[in-house]
Amino acid sequence: MHRLRTPAAAAAVAVAVLAVVSAAITFPESWSWATDQREAFASVEVQPDVVFRYQQLFPADAVAFVRERVRKKERFFLVTRGGDDVVLGVPRATAARTFARYALLPAVQIDSVDDADVVVAVGVDPGTLGVPFDRVEWDRKNGVAVARIAR
Repeated sequence: MHRLRTPAAAAAVAVAVLAVVSAAITFPESWSWATDQREAFASVEVQPDVVFRYQQLFPADAVAFVRERVRKKERFFLVTRGGDDVVLGVPRATAARTFARYALLPAVQIDSVDDADVVVAVGVDPGTLGVPFDRVEWDRKNGVAVARIAR
């Protein structure tokens, strides 16, 4: 048998063998899970306007307005108006929170207004939260407000 000449080469072979064994062990379960997911969503109608409907909750202009006012790593609480289901049975508020969580990175969305630095309000007046603010800036065209919490 051929001997490996360096510890690095031996480590590389060990990692490759481990990767192959790991793939062989997990492949059947992964394939089964992927098949189950495909079957679970097979009846869902293809809707090319799904992304468009999410963007209607929080339009690109509104995202730009908020990003100009919420600093990097700042904690924000998102409040939205309630309403009917929007996309595939997802409630409006949940869909808006999900979209905003990524659209407003690197700011950090949190679940409690008590821990927030800023409130981002979409389609609702942030004053309804009963929290004191230093200032509130509005984008009335898109129905968005950024309210800096008084500390």
